[in-house]
Amino acid sequence: MIITSTANPEIKERARLLTARGRREQQAFLVEGVRLLEEVLKADYPVTKVYYTAAGIGKERGQALFRQLKERAIPCQEVSEGVLAKLSATETPQGLVAVVPVRQQDFALPRPGRGIILVLDGIQDPGNLGTIIRTAFAAGIREVWTTPDSCDLYNPKTVRATMGAIFHLPCRDLTDSLAAVRAAAELGWWVTATALEGAVPYYRLDWRQPRLLLLGNEGRGLSPELLALARERVTIPMPGGAESLNVAVAAGILMYETIRQNSVV
Repeated sequence: MIITSTANPEIKERARLLTARGRREQQAFLVEGVRLLEEVLKADYPVTKVYYTAAGIGKERGQALFRQLKERAIPCQEVSEGVLAKLSATETPQGLVAVVPVRQQDFALPRPGRGIILVLDGIQDPGNLGTIIRTAFAAGIREVWTTPDSCDLYNPKTVRATMGAIFHLPCRDLTDSLAAVRAAAELGWWVTATALEGAVPYYRLDWRQPRLLLLGNEGRGLSPELLALARERVTIPMPGGAESLNVAVAAGILMYETIRQNSVV
């Protein structure tokens, strides 16, 4: 039976997943659209339930996805356009919204090896965070860690900006970032921080070493406490005279320097 009322208790509870508090309490988040849900299934990520409209699965790609959902016995509920809009974080809902549980992971610190772990300190813009995660997945980064004062990993804007990368790349929301970075350093990870003062150009570093790369807030940069843990500081030269780069752009430049030096491509 189709759900047509936005006052339906189930719909009201699911709509709370559009808020950070609702996501924390329910330990779940929303994924919208055929493209992202395809990535969820490709990554074999669990799905609790899918809400859809007739238009949302009306085209060939949507129909193929709907068949996959049925084959995996994932509960699917048809809803009206108005109900779907209540569950959507976009101005033009795509007719398909999935409830996905936050994947619970015990924090197991990876042993040093080729590649880097990205540590994001206080990133506030969901689009920047999502773009960094998307680029990190493309660049073969091992993991992405976020500090407690960063924006929510599962904010709808963040999830959309990752273009599905968040379902493939280990992303950890740290509860104690200082302790995690210290533990990594003790294990043998080389801690490198982006900074403006006392830094060397990024291309002078040997990026073949196992590194934690620390990037800071869009406005203030890294916290002094995290910066103090770094053994090296790097900067991106800006001969044009700009004061700073967008953090997602800066992250991309540094991540792809690791590819260049490791001759992956």
